Amino acid sequence: MYTPTSMSTQLFSISPRASAEIFRGEMALIRMEERITRLEIGPALRKHIARLEAISTIRIDGKNPSLRTLIELESTQKPERKPDSPDSNLTTKTDSENEEPTEDSSLESLWYLETLEWLSQTIEVGGDIDPEIILDIHSRCVCGESAAQSGFRFRENPYKVPENLVGIYKPPAPDDVMPLIEDLCDFINKDIYSPITQTALAHFQFESIKPFKSSLDRTGRALSHAIIYRRGLVERIIPPIGLMPAIHTKYHAEHLLPYDFGFDVEGLTKAKLINEWARFCGNSVELAAQVVQVYIDAIINLEKSWNQRVGKTSKGSAAQELLLVLPETPRLTVSSAMKLLDKSFSATNDALNLLRQLGVLRLAADSSDRNRIFEAAEVFDAVDELEKLLLAQNPVARNSFFSE
Repeated sequence: MYTPTSMSTQLFSISPRASAEIFRGEMALIRMEERITRLEIGPALRKHIARLEAISTIRIDGKNPSLRTLIELESTQKPERKPDSPDSNLTTKTDSENEEPTEDSSLESLWYLETLEWLSQTIEVGGDIDPEIILDIHSRCVCGESAAQSGFRFRENPYKVPENLVGIYKPPAPDDVMPLIEDLCDFINKDIYSPITQTALAHFQFESIKPFKSSLDRTGRALSHAIIYRRGLVERIIPPIGLMPAIHTKYHAEHLLPYDFGFDVEGLTKAKLINEWARFCGNSVELAAQVVQVYIDAIINLEKSWNQRVGKTSKGSAAQELLLVLPETPRLTVSSAMKLLDKSFSATNDALNLLRQLGVLRLAADSSDRNRIFEAAEVFDAVDELEKLLLAQNPVARNSFFSE
């Protein structure tokens, strides 16, 4: 019977093949960040791939958020909807049961995106990750606010296991959760393994501890991002490492949660399963880097098209600066554009009207005479096309594959 034990004093054996694949993934991330950093529209590209990570992660829960809706939510900043209790699921019905994406799942994507942004600004290279940070990560992922605001806490009740898995997997008792989380932090704060290997091992252990009742995958992946930042593998980007799990959800679930599929996780079998999980993580990272190249090329081509239409503009002009921010912020009002550009009302308004005349911008459907909302429709079209290309129409929840 498998139950997680202390890992900070264990040594894990990763095969040469897995190590090589993980190394390729790490190098692909480094090269991807270098390319994005060199580009003038690098900030916009960074935002786009971060959104892809947020959408992918929520889809693994069987929900169907929309990249378009996520961008709209970012621009409108609608009030947050809180869960019914600090340890409940956000919804009782997954979006995959509906024909269209719901705003709720896109809002969850926004919370996740904000969590990743917070981590990128908070986690320092070589800094320690402690239980309070993990608690904050979970709270921000699930309801968009800190643990101090939400009242979230680590599991204090027994975790119910399906009857058919009772002899296969035993979750830690409530009193053992905090010691295991502290031990996990000790493991995270040691630099024994490569960054991606460490994230793989930590995510596997985190899931098996079951420190919360729900949303373990998104919290475990956000924790992986925290480890990546702590190790300094990337500095300015949020890589979409959840993309491959969103595409191959069953394969992802089988390797991360083998006990939930009825596999015996003990001895040599456990070592083999963890090695295969580490390989999957390395491949996921390499795929993420390849996908980002598609995003980069699409946005660069779009910006080139805009520049051809607009022609030469004065350096530092409002029109020129708008072309740089539109890929990242394709919905703007005169007021929001003034804040982004730090330009006067007159200069900003003239630039928006010029880009509208040239077909770069249009008035949004929800625009009004009193509140004009400009949008770069081609950005949304590109986002929709890439979303269809990369992600299946109907997401499947990872727990739908579990042994029954």
